[in-house]
Amino acid sequence: MIMVLVETGTRGLLGALFGTRMTGEIAWASRLLQHLGPGMPVLLDRAFDANDFLARTAATGAHLLVRLQSKRRPPIRAKLPDGSYLTEFDGLRVRVIEARTHAVLSDGRVVGGTYRLATTLLDHRRDPAARLVGLYHERWEIESAFFALRHTLMQGRVLRSTTPNGLEQELWAILCAYQVLRRALVDSIPAGQRLDPDRLSFTVALRCAQETVESAEGVLDQTPWTDTAFAHALRAAIMPARRPRLSTRKVKSPINRYHARKDDGRPATSTRVQHVRILVDAPIGEVEPLVIRTPGISERVLSVMRTESAIPAWSAPDLLKRLAGTTENQVHKCLYRLTRSGVLRRISHGTYELLTAWPSR
Repeated sequence: MIMVLVETGTRGLLGALFGTRMTGEIAWASRLLQHLGPGMPVLLDRAFDANDFLARTAATGAHLLVRLQSKRRPPIRAKLPDGSYLTEFDGLRVRVIEARTHAVLSDGRVVGGTYRLATTLLDHRRDPAARLVGLYHERWEIESAFFALRHTLMQGRVLRSTTPNGLEQELWAILCAYQVLRRALVDSIPAGQRLDPDRLSFTVALRCAQETVESAEGVLDQTPWTDTAFAHALRAAIMPARRPRLSTRKVKSPINRYHARKDDGRPATSTRVQHVRILVDAPIGEVEPLVIRTPGISERVLSVMRTESAIPAWSAPDLLKRLAGTTENQVHKCLYRLTRSGVLRRISHGTYELLTAWPSR
């Protein structure tokens, strides 16, 4: 299993991790938060809609844009002129956008969808709701990155190694080769030329790299990269701007949970999209005043660990001495939840350490 953080503009990798024991997508994604920084917009799908994870992601200074699960019922704190509204998730202030999309296809059909997004970009004048809905569509760039890794670079083959160390070495080598090719694609664009990197072919880059390695031609040449035969070959094969297309989502495995999904009206084959209209739905309901919430047991446990950071490891009895009004069973359940979400790590039986700094409220 592999999880990566991908840059949508270049499809380059900002971070990657993999292994055989998956404790949950959120726990693994928590280990990639170190690659985020202030001002970076981060696009997340519904699998990462969890209060704890969103708070830790926002604490890096990055701007969230996450699709919400349908079970969310956030209170409306303030309605904004663009149809979005302000609310909070367990103390994290966010702006929620509820929108419908209508795609007019080349065969005349109209296919629609609904989106409910949350973002920490709170200024509706600087970041209008409709623009953020369009930006969220860029999250699918990560699927192109996975396609290049699995099908173009590996040609659908499985890993050859039969030992854990060999598998790790082979996978890191594949990721490094992928990253080098993505870097070569971007560096092939001359300075000052406005060209979207996704118009340069990853397949052409791979073929040119293979020919260069096999012939060893020009490996010691000091020619600027944009003037090399490699760069010229990439620019000679510039693809046209991507055409918006739409098709139904299919899976091959009959036991996959998406196999029996309902018909959403999408065409069976890839069909060109003529026009997309985004309609932002104004929130229904009254504005609810903010009620001061009593901190939950998770916040109290992490507050103790953060305050007494000199103590390297904690057990339930240690925490009970500092938490009035709680039972040992409640503390054990809390420690289990925080471990599953990647905030804590169990270092021995009944003993835990704090892995990620908890954002202050």
